[in-house]
Amino acid sequence: MTLEDYKNALTKARQEAAKYRTQRNELRPLAAKYREIEEANKTAAEKQTEKSKRRNGRVTLFYRSSS
Repeated sequence: MTLEDYKNALTKARQEAAKYRTQRNELRPLAAKYREIEEANKTAAEKQTEKSKRRNGRVTLFYRSSS
């Protein structure tokens, strides 16, 4: 490959990366809204279970890191 071929490939890769960044940024508000709706639809028991799992995960990490 020539230097020009490498430059063209790099330009193409940068354009593709920019396209994906744009898509990601456009979808972020939709994803946040989806998470908000999912959270609102959870029962109290589901919320408590998740809270307990997160708490237990932190305790596990604490014990792993201190040994």
